[in-house]
Amino acid sequence: MLFFIAFILIGSFFLLNFFIGVLFLEYNKAQKEEQKGYSDNDLNWQDIQRLIIQAEPEYVTTNVPNNEIRKYFHALVSSQRFESMIMGVIVMNMIQMAVLHEGQSEEFSFLLEFTN
Repeated sequence: MLFFIAFILIGSFFLLNFFIGVLFLEYNKAQKEEQKGYSDNDLNWQDIQRLIIQAEPEYVTTNVPNNEIRKYFHALVSSQRFESMIMGVIVMNMIQMAVLHEGQSEEFSFLLEFTN
């Protein structure tokens, strides 16, 4: 019994290690094949283009208006509390749409129309 358990454990680790090694080797081959025919300048240009695509300016600091009133509203709509409030309103609207049903009373219909 111990031999069988040891064989299963060691065998499974060996197969898993072999499988990962083959995947790693094939990945390296595919990566080298993808870069075939490109010069170092071309590869550097591709890396720079990837960095440009991934780069995003920080919205909160780059688009702050100069006018005091606009600055106040910008801070208001950029805040986490405002975002949470809007998300709450959206969820409440979804709940309101979900409770609409066939054969509802006039009072319930009026309540839904009023809250909408």
